[in-house]
Amino acid sequence: MRNLEKYTGISHMHIYDIERGLVSPTLEEIEKLAGVMRISPYRLFDFRPAIQVNSN
Repeated sequence: MRNLEKYTGISHMHIYDIERGLVSPTLEEIEKLAGVMRISPYRLFDFRPAIQVNSN
């Protein structure tokens, strides 16, 4: 989180609150976070599991 803070200018505590769902990020914050992570902003809203788990 400290690296995200360093490269986005968003405090690590605010990022933590976003992760926990305590605050909603602004569009500007979404764009900054996605840019630093080199992903499209819509990926921040993709709630599907990253790994498919086979129940067999």
